[in-house]
Amino acid sequence: MKQTLTARQMKELEVIVNDSARLTLSHTPPDRAGAESAINYLYRKAGLAPPKKIIWGGSPFAVAISDISRAIGVSDEDALRTALDLTDRNVMVTKAAWKSAEIISEKIEGEVFGYSTIVPLRSLRSAASRHLWHSIEEFWTIREEFLPAIDGRREQRFKRAIARLSGPTVSGYLDDAICNPYESGMFAFYSYLCGITGAPALKELMDVFLQLAGCGGWVIPYESMCLVSDKPRRMECNPTGDLHSLTGSALEFADGFAVHAIDGIVVPDYIVTDPQRITTRMIDKEPNAAMRRIMIQRYQGNFYNDCGATLEAEDRLGRLYRKKRLFDSDFTFIRVKNCTPELDGSYREYVLRVPPGVKTPTEAIAWTFGMTPEEYLRTQKMT
Repeated sequence: MKQTLTARQMKELEVIVNDSARLTLSHTPPDRAGAESAINYLYRKAGLAPPKKIIWGGSPFAVAISDISRAIGVSDEDALRTALDLTDRNVMVTKAAWKSAEIISEKIEGEVFGYSTIVPLRSLRSAASRHLWHSIEEFWTIREEFLPAIDGRREQRFKRAIARLSGPTVSGYLDDAICNPYESGMFAFYSYLCGITGAPALKELMDVFLQLAGCGGWVIPYESMCLVSDKPRRMECNPTGDLHSLTGSALEFADGFAVHAIDGIVVPDYIVTDPQRITTRMIDKEPNAAMRRIMIQRYQGNFYNDCGATLEAEDRLGRLYRKKRLFDSDFTFIRVKNCTPELDGSYREYVLRVPPGVKTPTEAIAWTFGMTPEEYLRTQKMT
């Protein structure tokens, strides 16, 4: 018989999940002994012998680089880093680096993934979902209520950040992790529900996964070894959970690997640490629209004055400016003056971005109110 959760149980679940999810932002040093104990337990639970080696790295990047070098027989990790074009933490990857990534991927497919034992370990935690599906009425509806704390969006954002900085081969390794600190809320969610639905064995299993998520970083298992990364020593996010910092790296590990990001967009470090370097020419040459938007926000001068836009049209309501752009639609804005004077008698001027399709200041201002020019002008006659 399926059961529903009481109001008290829902409150308990909320507290437990949110407390566990805070492990994601915890900067405490990893508990290596606790993590290795949990790893050995999971291997045995999956019917496997514990790994002969548990190899720790300072960051998920270091773990992936270490594993790739083993897979292709490259002992000089500095040479491998060079091949992957990681200089200056640039988000662009050269054609030569892409070719190296292809060769590495082919090697990995045959020499590493061939004997990977990830699937049986993943099947253990999926058993909890199957149990809950049959035990709790509207299980997925309940899960939706706790989605911010238990979903995988932060993990996906992190992996995209790694991909932008180090290429798909390195970031692809994180797809094979059976556990990471972002999943602590999910494991707490499963553990609680397994406990109240009479599944002590599954609850024990979820508690071990929860322990592992809290003790270390990404865990990538293979037949005879298991790779584990340390947790980040710094992580800054905006209120929606995107990596975000205007004062330094948004994500930083003990080995120095760092990610600078603004509202979830990975950016070169100078955009955060030295925005004076941003020029209008650099903004014009940037092909990514989201990156351009951030560069304009961080630009230290008055971008509207400096961007080189030309006056296109003028009427009694304002002036319309346009700048042609290579990688995007026109950069279009209007300058309007407040009709009410300030205390000193001056009139404040406002600048508003408008769609590139507008042709006159009146049309632009009408657009800001969701009106046609004719509709807007009629409202002006009534006032």
